[in-house]
Amino acid sequence: MPVDLFPVLKYLPAWLPGMAFKRHALSVREDVQQMRTLLFEGAKEKMKMGASNFLIASLFESLSRDGQISVDDELDIMSVAAVLYGASTDTTSSVMETFLLAMVHYPDVYRKAQDEVDRIVGRDRLPDLTDRDSLPYVEAVIMESYRWHPPFPLGVPHVTTKSDYYQGYHIPKGALVIGNVWAITRNPAVYDDPETFCPERFIDQKQLDPRDMVFGFGRRICPGKVFGDTNLWLAAVSILAAFDIAVPGPGPLSLGGKLNPPAFTSGFITHPEPFECVFKPRSAKTLDLISQTLAAREW
Repeated sequence: MPVDLFPVLKYLPAWLPGMAFKRHALSVREDVQQMRTLLFEGAKEKMKMGASNFLIASLFESLSRDGQISVDDELDIMSVAAVLYGASTDTTSSVMETFLLAMVHYPDVYRKAQDEVDRIVGRDRLPDLTDRDSLPYVEAVIMESYRWHPPFPLGVPHVTTKSDYYQGYHIPKGALVIGNVWAITRNPAVYDDPETFCPERFIDQKQLDPRDMVFGFGRRICPGKVFGDTNLWLAAVSILAAFDIAVPGPGPLSLGGKLNPPAFTSGFITHPEPFECVFKPRSAKTLDLISQTLAAREW
């Protein structure tokens, strides 16, 4: 938002030209508050039912050791949970959608990753985190999903704490610095043929790990990096194990449908433009495995 770069704008009335961000903020305030409240109250209901293995319950337990939990404590817990939920869901969904878009456009990659899962894990269970080190091609697919279209194309702005020089350029103290993640992941000197989705680049060659860029830099790196990356891997490898996917066409699962070029939205966090694909369970046994997994969840 412009006001983040020029704080003085917050003192101007919302009706002035160029103050659309203020009117937008007022319109979404109720939605944001509703998201925070529903998330928090839903978690408290689950706690009453005995669930405890999640963030809000852990925060309640930690604070209750010091005595009664105050209203301010509850507001802090609500805010922490809302920030984590909002940040993780939007970015994770962006990369997950990019992964699916790439798999639709590159079916040979999907089949190769699927074959690796079948060979290492088998088809009698769904993959779990203990399998991750044994699935190098799946890991390369995840890394390429980050690189092919990073969810934060320009990252999060930083400010220099002291003056510095970089390649002959003077960067004064207090300067706003934006890490151009998009340019780094599209640099042909680093990644050959950067427009092509090619997981092999991370197996056949030693390439920069895009996770060292897409999650931010330095002290301000995303604190949920491991959590988000783990969730994404679990979701992607589960889809590979359980489903065949393709473009809708003349048949239950066909590549005969129209395949539009990949397109993405603009913004601070970007997503693929809406696209269609078909998910088909690989077998009746796959459906049983999914049902068993869901039944085993605490809540």
